[in-house]
Amino acid sequence: MLPSKMKTFFVLLIWSQLLGCISASTKRGQNDALVAVHNIPKELSSENYTEREYFLINQNDTSGFSCILSENKISKYLSMRFEYSPDRKTATSFSLTDTSAVSEHKSIKKAYRELSYEEQHKELRSILNFISKDYKINRLKEIKMSMRSFKKLSLSITRKYLDQFGEKIDYKSNERLKKLIEESAFTADINKTLSFYSIVIDKISVLEFVYYSPQDDVIEEDIARGELGGKNRKHIIDGMIKFDVRALQFN
Repeated sequence: MLPSKMKTFFVLLIWSQLLGCISASTKRGQNDALVAVHNIPKELSSENYTEREYFLINQNDTSGFSCILSENKISKYLSMRFEYSPDRKTATSFSLTDTSAVSEHKSIKKAYRELSYEEQHKELRSILNFISKDYKINRLKEIKMSMRSFKKLSLSITRKYLDQFGEKIDYKSNERLKKLIEESAFTADINKTLSFYSIVIDKISVLEFVYYSPQDDVIEEDIARGELGGKNRKHIIDGMIKFDVRALQFN
């Protein structure tokens, strides 16, 4: 067995080597935030695509929100995936100076500060601005995400679904949820953000079957306000959404 001090040294050394694949913007904002980029190893991706993960590091704390950008090596078309986890990051997707202790495991588990809906959109705008310096964003063809990637969206859609259709999930649910998402403030906000890069949502799809998922991180205020349609409900409707996007045409 190695002495504890030496063991700690080797752990820190390994993490330092892992983090060598992260590059980050050196331009800091007023809140001391920067966009970090993690080049996803080709072993974890596809030979036909290159993938990068973008996320914010704010005052030495890593955000739980990430944008995964994929580029087709042949067509150069782009696709994007939104991911949000309040307590987990991959081994190479965090700041070495995070306020949480360094872990020896291949994933980092810590309690990230929960982001508000507005904060997530602000981070998304920062990330897109950063991506636009390296890629032509008008080549973006689709965005995928879980409904719970944006908590306010999942709470709002669950509440509206329960109010209009009750608790039952059946073969009609995907089409009903699609319509609710099309009419949501979230879709309007995403469209507004994308329009800055001359792209717009063209079609929304709800992939596979939707389901009820335990919402472990629902805070008491959400339940008290009746965000889920009742104080005893602690489950949300979840599922994968795909936004097909297209470049705007100008005459």
